[in-house]
Formats: sequence, structure tokens, C-alpha cells
Amino acid sequence: MRNGHAFHYSLDEIDAGYRALVDGDPLEVYLSKANANTLYSFADAIAGRAMLEAIKPGDDRGAFEMLIDETTKAVAQINAVIGATMTICFKTYLGPDLYALGAKVIDIEGAPDSQAVSIPYFVEIAETNDA
Repeated sequence: MRNGHAFHYSLDEIDAGYRALVDGDPLEVYLSKANANTLYSFADAIAGRAMLEAIKPGDDRGAFEMLIDETTKAVAQINAVIGATMTICFKTYLGPDLYALGAKVIDIEGAPDSQAVSIPYFVEIAETNDA
């Protein structure tokens, strides 16, 4: 998926995605004075359909479930490697007991729940007189 859909697209893949579009797919274009607020949703819809067709042709739901399952497994493996690497580095360079070095557990009060934080897609850009 990374090589065929995340960064590079072939015309055949895009054609397959276009042919796989269904009613309700967002095919709009939102234009703005600022590129940061311009959105070509049709491109995402076509590229997304192309990716699903490459995974499991004709079965969008099955393809999406497979994509999520495989991605979750890959992330879990990466997290395991990172955790083990950090443990080895800590033990090798800091010692097996971080508390002996003065490490303390702290509670941060008032930090928002990560699920409650929202970052807007559109951004405010100050008007300028530049042409």
C-alpha cells in the first residue's frame, strides 16, 4: 500500500479508483484565496477507492477492514520494537534503575483528554494587500 498508494499513483490505479466510485462519494472542490484552505475532496475519494480496489476488488467493506487490521498489526509491531529499543538504551546508558538517578513520577493536572482535542481543518489567514 505504501509504494502503490501512499506516495505514488499510477494512471491505472487512479482509473480503477474512478471506476469504483459510488453514489455519495465526495467529489467536490473547495477553492480559497489561500492554498491552506483549498480542498480537492474528489482526489481523496478517487485515490481512496483505488486503494480499496487494490486490496480487495469489489468489496469496499472487506478491503477497509483488512486495511485497518493490517495497519493495526504493523503499528503494534513498530511500538514493540520502539519500546524494546528504549528499554535497552535506558539500561545501557542510564542504568537499570531510573529511580536511583532521581527520576520521579509526576501527575499533570488539567491536561485535556486526547479524544477531546480538536484541530480545525481550515485555518484563519490574515488578509494582506500583497498581489
